[in-house]
Amino acid sequence: MTTHRPDTRPPRRPLDISDVLRLQSFHDSHGRSAAFSADGRKLAFCSQRPLSTATAHRDWPMTGIARGELHIVDITSGHIKQVASPDDLFSPSWSPCGNYLAFGEASEQAVRLTLMDLRTGARSSPLPGQLQLVGMPTFAWLGPGRLVCALVSGARAPDTLDLERRGANRAARFWQSLETPGQCTASALQSLGDEPAHSNPDRTEFVIYDTALRRCTPLDPAAQEPRAHDFRRRFESFEREVAQCDGAVPNGALLAVHAPSKQAAFLVEDEQGSRITLLNTESHAQTVLFHVNTHLQEVRAGQVRDIDYVDAKGKPARVRMLLPPDHVEGVPCPAVFWVYPGAVPGPSARHLLKPHEAGPFNLQLLAARGYIVVEPALPIDPMPGSPDLAQALAGHIKTAIEHCLQSGLVDARRMHVFGHSFGGWAVMSLLTTTGFFRSGISMAGMSNLVSLHGSFDPRFRYDESLPQGNRSPMLVEAIFGLKTPPWKDLDAYVRHSPLFAVENISVPLMIVQGDQDYIPISQGEEMFTALQRLGKKASFVRYWGEGHMLSGKANIEDRWLRIFDWLEEHSR
Repeated sequence: MTTHRPDTRPPRRPLDISDVLRLQSFHDSHGRSAAFSADGRKLAFCSQRPLSTATAHRDWPMTGIARGELHIVDITSGHIKQVASPDDLFSPSWSPCGNYLAFGEASEQAVRLTLMDLRTGARSSPLPGQLQLVGMPTFAWLGPGRLVCALVSGARAPDTLDLERRGANRAARFWQSLETPGQCTASALQSLGDEPAHSNPDRTEFVIYDTALRRCTPLDPAAQEPRAHDFRRRFESFEREVAQCDGAVPNGALLAVHAPSKQAAFLVEDEQGSRITLLNTESHAQTVLFHVNTHLQEVRAGQVRDIDYVDAKGKPARVRMLLPPDHVEGVPCPAVFWVYPGAVPGPSARHLLKPHEAGPFNLQLLAARGYIVVEPALPIDPMPGSPDLAQALAGHIKTAIEHCLQSGLVDARRMHVFGHSFGGWAVMSLLTTTGFFRSGISMAGMSNLVSLHGSFDPRFRYDESLPQGNRSPMLVEAIFGLKTPPWKDLDAYVRHSPLFAVENISVPLMIVQGDQDYIPISQGEEMFTALQRLGKKASFVRYWGEGHMLSGKANIEDRWLRIFDWLEEHSR
């Protein structure tokens, strides 16, 4: 006879904003977040401290190195040692000879390569310049004691170093200078003439550092350095190396492989939290090396459910839904459609649908409030720039809604649409072309492509570098597939601008934007002004000092609370 002990664990609760702000996270934006030592006996890995422990508002959500900590774990003993530093550490990489550990170290002033001599523990920053941060691994070992590195030319700091603050800080300095009698604040820009309109002054230099000679030399294009040239090719083409592992770990993402010792490290995210797990690829034995986010064991997460169907062209398609954790079958729920043109639900759910998402868009928070989050298939077909882009988007949404309603899961009377960036544009576009939704929430969206095409990036408005400041033409033309400027095809720009169809909007719209967003806040201002003049209900929430994505703990929390209140008000 089997005796079952009563479950004494407290009942799980819905996910809360505070849970998200407590999450540690892992990124590989500029190189892998974990690496085995040459002998396979140690693993170095980086994790990001939670937003709840941030000591400053500053964050770099687009670079993935904010609040980074570096740890070294002895695989035999399990002992973990943190590398002490007041700065953000990222991308650890062991030298093939086993004498050095290289990693990036970012402060408010610089982003540099640091070398730790494992024999003495001494650390140095031997390169003459700062590391280039463009979303790719920024250095790599060529062999024993030799590194190839991508540096910002001219010993300058990378643009991402103070990206979200540079415009406001420089503006403040100019305004303060007005208090000095006779101080002129003129800043004259000249057109580039025959120079490329979108040239990039933030050029990259490739150098090789020799640890034995302690010498740094430029990478010679003619030199027989196949590994170095391959690194440069991949860096400039944004081609990532993909690690392979024969063993599989459920819910695991591969971090690093050490083939000689038949070991692989995985990041496992499940209801137990987040773990770095060591896998023996031969015996398939697993060992947990690092375990965080254990507070998620207290949380009831929403569950993903897919609806597969065949679209109008006979192709397989899918609607993905995140159901509330306490969902009752047969009882339709209010729904929030998360939209982004070109996004199609794949074999596995996006990280935004997982409770482990530490960024500003953890959609599990909506499920915890009783909403079904719907991710529809929104393939860009026809291609951007065609007269039918907005109508095609509306058609895909209509199909997704039909399948959601047929499932009996979604309440047709309480559907909302929510999106960010291109998705923010999609929200406004859908409200002008459809009548499906009770309200919309558009974050960092584009409302008027005509004015956006000529706008300056506010982050660089007070720089003297013209190409950095007016990249909007390139952005607009690339995103929407527009092959000409507005003065050559005004109709195409108007067609793609929700502002010019604002009279069709019949439901409340919340607009959210930061004043340091490279999508200028004037895009939100124009739409809000039009809605206000037409007597339509709108809310314009502005976050001073924030960029394309909110990064401050207080602002992220405030925005979610406003969204919850908005959805509750417009779901009644």
